[in-house]
Amino acid sequence: MRAVIINADDFGASKSINNAIIKAYREGVLTSASLMVNGEAFEDAVEQARNNPNLSVGIHLVLVQGRSTKIPDEIPGLVNADGNFPDNAVLAGFRFFFFKSLRVQIENELRTQMQKFTSTKLKLSHINSHLNIHMHPSVLDIVLKLADEFGVKNLRLTKDYLFINLKLDRSALIYKFSHFLIFGILTKIYRKRLLKHGFRFTDVVYGLLQSGDMNETYVSGLLNNLNEGISEIYFHPDSLPSKDWYGKPANYKFLEEFHTLLSQKIKKIVKKNSIRLVDYTFLKPNKAQLLCQLP
Repeated sequence: MRAVIINADDFGASKSINNAIIKAYREGVLTSASLMVNGEAFEDAVEQARNNPNLSVGIHLVLVQGRSTKIPDEIPGLVNADGNFPDNAVLAGFRFFFFKSLRVQIENELRTQMQKFTSTKLKLSHINSHLNIHMHPSVLDIVLKLADEFGVKNLRLTKDYLFINLKLDRSALIYKFSHFLIFGILTKIYRKRLLKHGFRFTDVVYGLLQSGDMNETYVSGLLNNLNEGISEIYFHPDSLPSKDWYGKPANYKFLEEFHTLLSQKIKKIVKKNSIRLVDYTFLKPNKAQLLCQLP
């Protein structure tokens, strides 16, 4: 059986993103969204999620390219005086690794983000993060601790397949090779540990190597080459890509990704290949393998 979670990140970043996500859920193939609790349209996202209770919603943790939940004086090592995280994820990652004193601040900030989500009374489906910062070695332990604390067992273990990506798109080779190598190593290290402690994740996550350019042609190729098991494909849709929001990547093709999620061609491929559209609530552990829980 082939099943796929179609997820949209940055829910709550702007009203136009929220509108795109809801439209893609109601009229397209979207099944899941990840809420950025410090986005400027957080309240609007919560309201829209409540109006669409079958939309699976998780949390999109932020430690880079975004704003903090706590005031700057409480986490001075993580943000500037305005409460903004650094834009450079690589430099932030080095600081997280070498300055162990920051880990208390990271835990305090992420716990506050989790608390803000739970205060909405929405069901917390899964955990992932902006730029996949939760996969950082100094951050993952904190995320897993908080996941246990808040009773969440589903998270994104970011593993993308380089071969299929290059078969469909040969752009940005340096980026793709470096990210495939880094996240491939991290996934191999984390996988057994996560399974041992009952965490659930998909077999593969598509979106890392093609981030911001999940166009119709590429996604069609993914779906036509989808392996058995359960996969996640994540997107960054927006109905008004000219709208600025803090942390917005300049090179992402938001509107094209939105159109991909609404594409009739994509719907036909899903139906033709008997692909099940599911969300993270369908995952369950089964020894070394995670299977889709059938209703």
